[in-house]
Amino acid sequence: MLVGLGAISLSFSEPIRLCLSWKATLFLMPCSYAFIQILTPILDNVNGRLRLDDKLVYFEGPSGSLGTLPITCVGSVDVQGDYNLNAYIRRVDINNVLDSFKVEKFSHVEGYFQAEAQIFGKLDQPKIRGRAESTGDGGVFDRIPLSAATADFLYDPSDGSVQVSDILAQVKGGGTITGKGSYSFDMSKFATPTVLKKMQQKRKVIGKLPQEPSDPLDIDVHAISRPYDSLWFEFFARDISGQQLIELYGGTHGQMATYSLGKIEAEAVIAGWAENATCEAHWRTCGDSPSIQLKNGTTLIDVPEFLRPLVDQVMDPSTGRYENSLASTVAEGVISSKLGDPPREKRIRLKTVLKRLDARRALWNNSDTRVALEKIPHADVSCDFEFVGALHQEPLVPIGMTVIPRGARMKLKGATGQLRVENLELNLLKFETVLNGNLNFSDTSLELDVRQDTSHNSDAFVVKGTQRGKSTILIRQGGKTFECSLSDPDNVISVSAASFPMGSVLGSSVHLDGIVDAKMTLDLKSRKGRANINLQDARAGDLALERFSSELYWLGDTVMMQRSLIKQKRSEYHMEGVYTMPDGEASKPMWEIKAVIPHADVRDASAVLRYLKPMNKEIRPEQNERWSSSWVVPDLPLEEQLAWFDNFVVNQSEAETVERHAKEDPRNAEPLPTIDDIRGSVHGTFIIRSRGPTPKDVEVNAQLLGSHIRWGNHVLGDVEVQARYGDGCLVVEPLRAQGPNGFEMIVYGRLESNGKLEGVLGVKRAAIETFARYSNVPLKVEGHIGMEMIFGGTLAKPEIKGEVIWTKARLNRQQVKGAKMSFSVAQGRACLDLEGRIGRSNGRSDPGSWLAESGKSMFGRKSEETLQLKISVPLKLSLTDLSNPQFELLENSSEEDADPSVEIDAEVKRHGLLLLNMIFPDLSWIDGSSDVELHVRGTLDNPKIDGRATLADAKLWPSVLSKPIEQVRGEISISDEKIVHLKSISGDVDGKSVRISGSIPLFESSGVVQEPLKIQVAGLRVNVPDFVYATVSTDIEIGGAVTKPSLSGSLIVSEGIMFVAGAGSSAGSS
Repeated sequence: MLVGLGAISLSFSEPIRLCLSWKATLFLMPCSYAFIQILTPILDNVNGRLRLDDKLVYFEGPSGSLGTLPITCVGSVDVQGDYNLNAYIRRVDINNVLDSFKVEKFSHVEGYFQAEAQIFGKLDQPKIRGRAESTGDGGVFDRIPLSAATADFLYDPSDGSVQVSDILAQVKGGGTITGKGSYSFDMSKFATPTVLKKMQQKRKVIGKLPQEPSDPLDIDVHAISRPYDSLWFEFFARDISGQQLIELYGGTHGQMATYSLGKIEAEAVIAGWAENATCEAHWRTCGDSPSIQLKNGTTLIDVPEFLRPLVDQVMDPSTGRYENSLASTVAEGVISSKLGDPPREKRIRLKTVLKRLDARRALWNNSDTRVALEKIPHADVSCDFEFVGALHQEPLVPIGMTVIPRGARMKLKGATGQLRVENLELNLLKFETVLNGNLNFSDTSLELDVRQDTSHNSDAFVVKGTQRGKSTILIRQGGKTFECSLSDPDNVISVSAASFPMGSVLGSSVHLDGIVDAKMTLDLKSRKGRANINLQDARAGDLALERFSSELYWLGDTVMMQRSLIKQKRSEYHMEGVYTMPDGEASKPMWEIKAVIPHADVRDASAVLRYLKPMNKEIRPEQNERWSSSWVVPDLPLEEQLAWFDNFVVNQSEAETVERHAKEDPRNAEPLPTIDDIRGSVHGTFIIRSRGPTPKDVEVNAQLLGSHIRWGNHVLGDVEVQARYGDGCLVVEPLRAQGPNGFEMIVYGRLESNGKLEGVLGVKRAAIETFARYSNVPLKVEGHIGMEMIFGGTLAKPEIKGEVIWTKARLNRQQVKGAKMSFSVAQGRACLDLEGRIGRSNGRSDPGSWLAESGKSMFGRKSEETLQLKISVPLKLSLTDLSNPQFELLENSSEEDADPSVEIDAEVKRHGLLLLNMIFPDLSWIDGSSDVELHVRGTLDNPKIDGRATLADAKLWPSVLSKPIEQVRGEISISDEKIVHLKSISGDVDGKSVRISGSIPLFESSGVVQEPLKIQVAGLRVNVPDFVYATVSTDIEIGGAVTKPSLSGSLIVSEGIMFVAGAGSSAGSS
């Protein structure tokens, strides 16, 4: 212990005697005190009162300065024992603390601390322990702002060590930093020979230490045991804002990329020589990256409409925008830095595994590029890279200060060094090779140049740019090249691509592909430019193009497209166009495209329609019956109408085809033709022009001629289409088709933006037998139909009226005279009136055919009889979705203008089997005589039915029987109580009898029957596919109702095979 110069005033309470104890009071008037003069700041300018009591010295609040730190001491010292002192350091600048203990300032620090310490231990070996905590909220470590910080410490001057534990710092903006560590002084510099000998013996116990790492950026794990001033600190950071770190450390270029990172967690070690320690931090992203808000306050991206069917993202139906799916960044890495390097140039090493980075995030803060980024749906980058070089920094010197202070706050100005990149992927463009090169950047320039080797065609990724010079991007992979450059101040942009795969660059979420060869030059200063584009083997979704090529010219406010060619497998389109954007914020863009189609196969045009169809918004009138003006007119209205009819027929026809033995009963219905069954060729022109940004500003004029048009088995022949669209109104005038044998069809129509509909359809000499093949009803239908139909009303409530005339008509070779049908749909009601006369056939039937001539019976030829059918039912029809018309029979009067009543009248003499075949097609009535009469009144939910049918010498062939039922006689009637009565129905199958008699209610709510329905069958051969093939005898009684029957009785199956569910292909026989 050393006591320096000063004045001491002593006052004794008793006369002085020679003894081992005393009592006195000392007044210290400034003096100095130190433990070990070199390690510990001198306690200087001590003023205050000490009280001596026996062997104890009591410190009664003397104050002084520990270096530059104001300190107050309270407690006692036993001159023959230990220290028991508490010291209090009031609010001081952290920089004064570091200066007082001569601790190296590797980083800039700001803030104020206060501390409380305890001095304890032997008189010649004192120790200090305590806690320091920040005051106020203005703390800064390096560049990280802190709201609060605390730490515990233990200082042992005898062996020169400082242990720091329980470090806790709260980061402004979120996150925490915790840590611990130690600081070790080299005591050999001032130790006595005795102390030095003890240290040497201690090092012998430790043993010989390994050499220091050869790379100065590697951590020396034995640093704390080296014979020099050294340190070892460990820090743990959690939930630190990556956005904030980029703002603080990113420099000029980093300010653009603040949306790249979300939360960060890290573990860091600072170790080595106290004056030049090494820092190594292992970091990783955690959680989502920052949310990006667009100008409209949403997270939605306006994807161009022509791209919408090709993007794997979910559209918001209320806005038509696609959800912004900017992916969160996933990355991890290691940062190594030499803290003792000169602050203007610090050595650094970065090892980073970038698993996923949406490149749009890296440029989002740049307002110039954000407009383009909002249109890009996919921009993923991943790679492994290592950068070894130096960071260039400049100190932020306070105003008025000319000398740079030690530990001054620094600002990043740039970096230079070597870069190694592996596993580089740009969307789906993968670099299989390792790229080596340089990364250099400053406030005014950027150069990233990595290559496989020095050869001209090797893989390369280059980004270069200066603030006032030429900027270049070069991507070359496997012989595929893309290069873009911008010269400044000339403002000339040049772009070139050679065999570049568009699909790989756009990524998997965009279904566009093709090989691009292109050259483009744009002079932004003089506002002119030109481009040549050639795209081979292109694909947009399911739409395949063999080639697309075009020449583009830009001059001022106008862009012209010339000599453009689109080629499909069998088609070719030539186009030219112009786009004009006048000056002024209120100006509207104007454009016009003219297409000439020298030849186009309808199959290729159908593929174009399938691509365009998702872009056609459904027409959904609101209460005022206005529909969306963004309805897109198809390029080929004829095929679009055929596609609509195909969809309509498929959705409305639910008839199932029953399996039969082809040799015995070839009555399978043909499948309905689809859009893929259209054949033929088209040529013509269409012009599209716009006077504004909305679809309602678009005008379309089309004139197309088709030849040899066929839809499945329907030969339409030559087709002409003239159509126009403007001001939200579609006009067809006309669509005309002329086919073989006098077939003609003509359509005139108009569809306005408010949903109002007007149109006329005329058909002449259409062969009806081509339609009959789609039904398995066993009727042979012949003749031609002519039709006139008038459309009106609106899409939500259309009105249709028409008439069909059937000429040269035959049903099962029976001549039908005067056959005509009128129909209408209006005001929630559908009406149909059919009449004709049947009989007097002069045709011949093939006796060996399954289809017998219905004009023969045991009574001879039938005379000509009248066929009448009248139907009037409530019906709701909607055409708001043109691709899927909606029909709904109304069971009550929910519609304001709908009459709920039902009227059906049907009557035919002797030829009633024709009507029965329409009602019960699976029974297949093929011969005999029948009178049918049916009358229905009331409503759909409560009908009143009166009907009667008689059978004489009839023949029917149900699909489950291998042979027909012949000699069928009997009577069927329906009473007012909605009960079906079958009177003595009988018939024979190959000599085996079938007997049916009794009654059954139509509905469960119908009346009570007196005699239940009974079916008696003796030894019929039955074939029900996948169930039974055997001889069946039954005596069954059917109860309940037709809508919900119940069975009781006996069923005997013999001489056959039954298929048991779940038994695979095995079968049992009896």
